Formats: sequence, structure tokens, C-alpha cells
Amino acid sequence: MKKIRIFLLLTFLLIGKASFAEFNYRISGKFESVENGTKLYLYVTSDNKRIDSAIYDNGFVMEGTSTELLMCSIIDAKFRRMAYFVLEEGRINIQGKKNILDFTVKGGKQNGLLSHGRSFFSMSDQLKEETYLKKSNELIKINDVRWKLYNDSANYIGDSYSKKLDSFYRYHPESFHALANIWGMIGSRRTEETERRYEHVSAELKMHRYGRYIRDYLKSTRLDKAIDIQQKDTLGITRTISFPNENYVLLDFWASWCGPCRLNNPKLRELNQLYSNKNFSLVSISLDDNLNNWKKAIAEDEMSWLNISDLKGWNNEYSAKYGFRAIPFYVIISPEGKILMTTTNEIEKIEGKLKEIFNDRK
Repeated sequence: MKKIRIFLLLTFLLIGKASFAEFNYRISGKFESVENGTKLYLYVTSDNKRIDSAIYDNGFVMEGTSTELLMCSIIDAKFRRMAYFVLEEGRINIQGKKNILDFTVKGGKQNGLLSHGRSFFSMSDQLKEETYLKKSNELIKINDVRWKLYNDSANYIGDSYSKKLDSFYRYHPESFHALANIWGMIGSRRTEETERRYEHVSAELKMHRYGRYIRDYLKSTRLDKAIDIQQKDTLGITRTISFPNENYVLLDFWASWCGPCRLNNPKLRELNQLYSNKNFSLVSISLDDNLNNWKKAIAEDEMSWLNISDLKGWNNEYSAKYGFRAIPFYVIISPEGKILMTTTNEIEKIEGKLKEIFNDRK
């Protein structure tokens, strides 16, 4: 038994090292569609940020270090994407044709799997088109109505495509591209689909932050009790919101760069004024990564209530724990800590629920 425990501990340590050890990368390549003098950027898709750049001169080179695998793109200043690939250890070479959708990526195990995945998804697209035409012709023959034609065809295609995806995930547990796809489709797929596909992911990749996010998200889908929150306010003071609580609590997940969030802030201000003298607390949790932008937006929108953040952007730990991938996201919590409502952007639903709670009659 002792040997087994030691083996498991060593396995855990090795996995942790493989997942988070810093590595060097070198990206080079040529694009037939890019003119000399064009500035290109290394863009991290999941984090929505640029981490490197180079001026194109009959080719380009970018070198650096990373502590994790990342899904990246090469883009220009207009966000035109030249190629996408996995940022991994070693040399990565990209060759692009005149058609910006036509490119090849060589270098590294993960990019080899990604190339296989690209051919797989191309086959899936062809399968979808062929399936659609076949199913449409079948429906036309029986003189079905146009809406049923569309609806049944879409469902048929969706089921076929879903099975094909399941096959890819099942046979490629070590593919980071597969993990990134599962992560990227959270919220747009049924929870059981996400759970089923996540089961096939290798133990090593489950320790990547995408994998940990999916794990926390799946836990959140079964969440009916609020999770305690602890983050810093704009002065750097750690604030804690714990449950049970003496008040009904409205959590507002937002960011200074989020247009819909900013549009809803006047309504939040109105709700706070309306219920602040009752057992009600409003807490805004920002997904910003820039302190100055966060503080400026708070001042501009006159957000006088508690504002907290860890300034980690979409990597804010509570985005996964409360199970959302779009903002503004709202959560109403009872004093007992029970989650009464969650909704994305629909501030009128929040307004209606608060009226119901406080029996506000106008």
C-alpha cells in the first residue's frame, strides 16, 4: 500500500511539472497574403490578448517563453487571422497561402494532433453538407413543410456532427486542441455532452487551467448553494462575502470593456437605491485585468456599492465556480445561501425577481 501511495504521489508531481513547467518557443513562417512592413501579433485566443509581435519582412520570427500550452493565432492589426495553432515547446513553422484559410503548421506533438484535427473537422463539414442535402431531398420527396425541412435537417446534422466529435475526443485524450474545444463550447452545449467529453481528457490535460475550469464549471451546474467569495476592492483590501448572509445578495459579474454591462449599470444603480435600505446587498465582481480601467469605469458609472476583483480577466476563479462564460452575469442569493436566480444580461428578470422578493408595489 505504501508503494502505491508513493507511486501516486510521484505521478501527481510529474503531471504537475509537465503541465506548468516553463518552456521556450520559436515561431517562424511566411504568408503569401501578407505584405512586407505589416505588423503581426501573437494572439492568445482564450485570453483575448496579444503577447508578442513582429514586423513582416519576407517572413517573421517570434520567440519567447510560456508556462502553459495555449491556443494562439497570428493576426494583423485588423484582427485578420492568418493561422491558428498550439503554442508549445520548440520550433513551430507556419506557411500560409493567398487564401488566409489555407495554411500549414509544423512542429511539436500538439500541432501534429491539431493538423489531424483540422482534417477531421474538414471531413465533418463535408459530412454535414452531404447529410443536409440527403436529408433535405428525403423531406422534399414527402412534401413536408419548409420549417420541418429546416428543423429536421438541422437536428439530423447536429446529431451526426455530435457523434463525430465524441469519436474525436474519445480517441485523442492527449489533444490540447480537443480540450480547448470542450472549454470553448461550455454553455453552448448540453452539460451531459461537456461531461461526457471531459471524461476522455487525459489526466495531465485536466490539470491545465482549461481542464480545471471545465471541472469547476461542471460542479457549478449542480450548484444550488452559493459559494463564498473573497477578493480585493479597489484599495487592495480583501473583502469576503460569505453565506449564509444577513441579506439577499445580488452578484454582478461584469467588466469595464463589456458594452452590455455598462449599459445595465444605470439600472443596477437604480435597484441599489431602491433596496439598499432593506436587507439587500449588491456586489460587483469585475473580470478586468487592468486596475486603472476598472477604477475609471466604476467612477464613470457611479457604482457606489462594493466592487471587487482579482484582476485576472476571464481567469477570475469565480467565473468557473458560478458557471458562466458571458457577461453581464447575475446571481440572486437568499440569506440562507440558496441560489434563487441566475441570468445573463437580462436585467429586467433581476428587477422582477427583486420586486417579488421585497413585495415592491408601485
